[in-house]
Amino acid sequence: MADSTIGITEPVSPNKLLDSESVVIGLNTVERERVQIAGDSATDIAPVTAADGLLVNLGANNDVTVTGTVTATGPLTDTQLRAMPVPISGTVTVTDGAGALNVIVDSGTLTAVTAITSPVAVTQSGTWDEVGINDSGNSITVDGSVTAIAQPGVDIGDVTINNAAGAAAVNIQDGGNSITVDGAITVSATDLDIRDLSHIQDSVRIGDGTDIVDVLDLTNSNPLTVAIVDGSGTQITSFGGGTQYTEGDVDASITGTAVMWEDASDTLRSVSAAKPLPALTPRTATATLTNVASSATSVTLLALNAARLGATIMNDSTKVLFVKFGTTASATSYTVQLAGKQYLEVPFGYTGRIDGIWASANGDARMTELTL
Repeated sequence: MADSTIGITEPVSPNKLLDSESVVIGLNTVERERVQIAGDSATDIAPVTAADGLLVNLGANNDVTVTGTVTATGPLTDTQLRAMPVPISGTVTVTDGAGALNVIVDSGTLTAVTAITSPVAVTQSGTWDEVGINDSGNSITVDGSVTAIAQPGVDIGDVTINNAAGAAAVNIQDGGNSITVDGAITVSATDLDIRDLSHIQDSVRIGDGTDIVDVLDLTNSNPLTVAIVDGSGTQITSFGGGTQYTEGDVDASITGTAVMWEDASDTLRSVSAAKPLPALTPRTATATLTNVASSATSVTLLALNAARLGATIMNDSTKVLFVKFGTTASATSYTVQLAGKQYLEVPFGYTGRIDGIWASANGDARMTELTL
């Protein structure tokens, strides 16, 4: 659209021009004048933009005084309402209706009530989540019963639990720490799974519900007292019976404990000089024969043998054989002299070493050893 001008006759300064422009409105083309609003000075021109229109300066505080009733049309958005400052003075009563009340302070200070001195009644309507009460380090008195739910990790201080007779058990979780109990504790339970007992710190008593087993305090030990009973369960209070004798006692009729043996007629006999305890001599069918050549120096005829029951020695020589029960025989240290062709039975029960030496070497010694 091209600009055009209209000539204006002005008394003081002729040939002044009026600024205008051509605008098509409907089927007609008309001229529209462009008007500027100036202040006291010709250079003070009020700004006008296509987006904002005529801009008005409301002063330092943007105060607008409205007299009378102003009708507002069209809904305002939440952003527009939040951006609109509303001065409030005096007392304001706020109710939240049926929902939650959110108060947002964009600027300035919101002064809250710091203390409530009068009783406050709290009435439940619907479902409550929780009510937070800050007592500022003081105490809160509650009428009636209160159900307390502890939060994990929160120290609620000392707690006194009054558990009436017949009430349910009270479970305590110490979180891996220790619990201190004032006074005595009575434990009534079966099949306890507890730590190993120690004689240093534990005391255990054994009883049947009526009697307690005694512990004897002896010099070298502390045994429990026990009683020996027979097959019927009757306690045995004496042992041995009769008169007990010591070594060297003399009595024509022994009535105490004595060694007894049974003879061939199945008669019990007390051991005595007249009726000694029978003894069975061991018998054997094992015989071992050995030969040792004669020697003018000491030689071993039979070595030590714990299984030996008996032995014989035959001097199959023409010279004297000096036999010694022990080691190293000689013409001056020997037990028996055996002339040539003589025979010796070793005493029963001797199992030690036997040595021999000849007056001069001639012939042999021939031994027979009997063993089990």
